[in-house]
Amino acid sequence: MSFLDIVNAPSCNRSLDFYRLPGVGEYDKVAIISNNRWEWATIAAAAFSMKASIVPMYEAQLASDWTYILNDSGSRAVFCATQDIYDRLQREVLPSTPSVHAALCLDAAEGDRHSFSTAMAAVGEGDQEGLLVTPPTPEDLANLIYTSGTTGRPKGTYCRSFHGVNFRFS
Repeated sequence: MSFLDIVNAPSCNRSLDFYRLPGVGEYDKVAIISNNRWEWATIAAAAFSMKASIVPMYEAQLASDWTYILNDSGSRAVFCATQDIYDRLQREVLPSTPSVHAALCLDAAEGDRHSFSTAMAAVGEGDQEGLLVTPPTPEDLANLIYTSGTTGRPKGTYCRSFHGVNFRFS
């Protein structure tokens, strides 16, 4: 399966258009505080199709680490796995992260304003014609991965797309 096969799948295709809604543009950073789950892969594929980068964070990290990472990376949107993480983000992090323009919760019930599934459903009703999917180039930044910060401030490491541009599923 190629990159275009993945991003043309129905769930990912809806998220590609959705990804344009929270103010995320080409070469921006998008944070995700989550364990591994299907939404994570969909968000990553949508970001990569826009030449945006993913900034993964640990669910168990301190709110102060999330704040530092979001500010250091300049992330424009945050996706949270659980309602608890979303609530902590709203209370303890977002007031100090001016670059973040949107936050959504993957586990929030459909119908909730901050729900990933609500945003996806709204996008699913939109027109998918003319949706531009741009495969990443080897030079594009794919991920900005931070250390856990156990010996001080978390440190970021750039991961370029060339590590996965030719990756194909068998």
